[in-house]
Amino acid sequence: LFIGATTVRAQLGTTISVQDNLILGPCGDTLLLRGVNYAPFNWGWSPNQLFIDEIALSGSNCVRLPWYRVPAQGTPQTTYGDLANLDSALRKCIQYQLIPILELHDLTCQNDTTALLAASNWYLEPALLALIDKYKHSIILNVANEALYVNWTGNPAAAEATFVRTYSEIVTNFRNENVTVPIMIDGPDCGSNLDVLASSGPTIQANDPAHNLIFSAHAYWYAFANNDSTTMAAKVDNAIASGIPFILGEVANLQDDQVLCQYTLNYSALLQILQVRNIGWLAWSWDNDGCADRQITTNGSFSSLSTYGNDILYNIDYGIYNFAPARSA
Repeated sequence: LFIGATTVRAQLGTTISVQDNLILGPCGDTLLLRGVNYAPFNWGWSPNQLFIDEIALSGSNCVRLPWYRVPAQGTPQTTYGDLANLDSALRKCIQYQLIPILELHDLTCQNDTTALLAASNWYLEPALLALIDKYKHSIILNVANEALYVNWTGNPAAAEATFVRTYSEIVTNFRNENVTVPIMIDGPDCGSNLDVLASSGPTIQANDPAHNLIFSAHAYWYAFANNDSTTMAAKVDNAIASGIPFILGEVANLQDDQVLCQYTLNYSALLQILQVRNIGWLAWSWDNDGCADRQITTNGSFSSLSTYGNDILYNIDYGIYNFAPARSA
């Protein structure tokens, strides 16, 4: 599934890969990542639920899987400690021709480089390395969700240098353990800052011995892009011009602030921009969100699409189902 072409150091046919600003799929074909976020075993999960087969009906070719070292409220530690659960989710993704994007959610919107470095070592534990190797033909590793601040600090230039240094160290640690799969890096400032990825991404990519990084911004852009289509387009075009391979790893209809669902986002205009420019994106979220109106489905089943979910899948200008990326067995 999705066997990539060569990069500078990656072997042909062993992993998804990147070349310049492209993400490459089977036989070196350009891979447009388009799918959803879905947290297996988290946020209201019960033992009878694993909705990856339902997600496959959406036309998605990938699914971002939030995971925890320390569980979110409502999910016992034993669920996460038993990596057979993670193996099951990854295996079902492959079974249903979905690229799994594994992501640690523990440090969401935190600005702690020491904690980020420590959390990233989770991927390098022997049991995790075995899983990564098992699924290396398809898996992408999203180091951490929305970690570190840049513009939200008193000294953005120094903070951006720290962002570059920290992620370069993490990537080198992964490569030193022979992890050759693509590594995805979220933007700073709760994931929103695509501008920093555009300015610092080329350096971090150059620092990667495998030259196999994908960058991801999260489009909670009520303030970052003024919720304005012209500003959003300019920021996307700036990232394209930087030459980095990137996606918008979370796109949603509503943004939280002091309360859940506080701001209505101009996501439809953004998705039209991404469609025209062939930039990948992942909708938040399939189910079990604190903001029920931000769920694609009401109960995880494809037959329970919300109003938002119907638009995400069937909009004539950008719907995932209407523009379903090619999938390969």
